[in-house]
Amino acid sequence: MILEPWAVECVGTIALISYWQVRERGVLDSPISGRWCGAVLGNDAVLVARALSKAKTDARCLLLDPTSADLKRAVTVFGRDRVRSVGGERSSLSRSLCLESPDGQRRWILTRSPAPKDDIGQLNADLVYVDYYPELSEYLNQQLVGMDERLRFMVNLSWLSASEEIPILAIRPVVVQASIGEATSIKEAAAYAAKLAEKTGAERAFVTLGARGAVLAVGDAAWHVGTKSRRVGRVMGAGAMFSTEVVIGLANGLDREELLESAVRNASLKVQAASPR
Repeated sequence: MILEPWAVECVGTIALISYWQVRERGVLDSPISGRWCGAVLGNDAVLVARALSKAKTDARCLLLDPTSADLKRAVTVFGRDRVRSVGGERSSLSRSLCLESPDGQRRWILTRSPAPKDDIGQLNADLVYVDYYPELSEYLNQQLVGMDERLRFMVNLSWLSASEEIPILAIRPVVVQASIGEATSIKEAAAYAAKLAEKTGAERAFVTLGARGAVLAVGDAAWHVGTKSRRVGRVMGAGAMFSTEVVIGLANGLDREELLESAVRNASLKVQAASPR
């Protein structure tokens, strides 16, 4: 529970995501076998806003280039006064298919790729959460540069490979978050988090490691906290669960190792509860 309600604006795209877990490690080519693990209304910004709303936060969604059906679905979930959109088109609900292999690799199949062009407009919140997906980074850099310096941003870079170039951001976030491959060691993840903070100018850089927890880098310091449950599995939206707990921890005055411990502990409990039995 948040001590004092924060106003949080979550910026990103929306789609109904079907989640399939592939049985063979490293294989995402046809033909493949796997199991359907349900569907969820995403993407991360939508999941974070929904979870924060349940935690009594003043959470709002700014949807980038949604369809008319997407917008209608979001209004049903959040209420008309909690959703606004940039651009869009009259069309059916956006859908995504996510295929995930046992080693964490994902392949996405999309019914459409949002391509926002209109101005985002004014942002006014205690924290602005932004999904900085690769396909949106150029647009977001153009839109967010020159924003009020008092705004605090949390940037979600989603999944990155350790060898992948870290994107350039037009803002200096208070938090940046990314996930990297499960084969990465804790030491390598800590070094990557420090590099992430340096390259993005973020005050805090989180790198999530699935069932092995997460690391946090702040300046020259870094910490790792692992999950305590062996039953923590892979679920769609696990990264959003972690992001939500980071926001709640910050709102409650937590920071550094205490913030990391709280986020890992609470997110792992939620992932465990949502894991397929």
